[in-house]
Amino acid sequence: MSSKKTVRSFIPSSRKIKKGSKLQSVVFLPTSKNKWTIVKAKQWLKEHNVRTIKSVDIVKNKFTGKPKQLRFRVQDPNQFSRFITKRNRILDIHFVVGFI
Repeated sequence: MSSKKTVRSFIPSSRKIKKGSKLQSVVFLPTSKNKWTIVKAKQWLKEHNVRTIKSVDIVKNKFTGKPKQLRFRVQDPNQFSRFITKRNRILDIHFVVGFI
């Protein structure tokens, strides 16, 4: 049996994820605490068996021009009616969960 953790184990348990929901995006925050790069983020996704449908979307800080978010889409957002974001502040990763 593999010792790799699933993505669900990293989602904070402040609210339960209900049936009919799916992981829509994984957002890495390249802060000073966790220096996420595209390469490191892709490696993390690969290690946790997360397949993306699109390459990375980079959101830049409008004042500094530095990356503020690295968003990897797992599912097409058009198939969901609403979203919630689960935050893992230790890893500086946000999980966007969509509801059908």
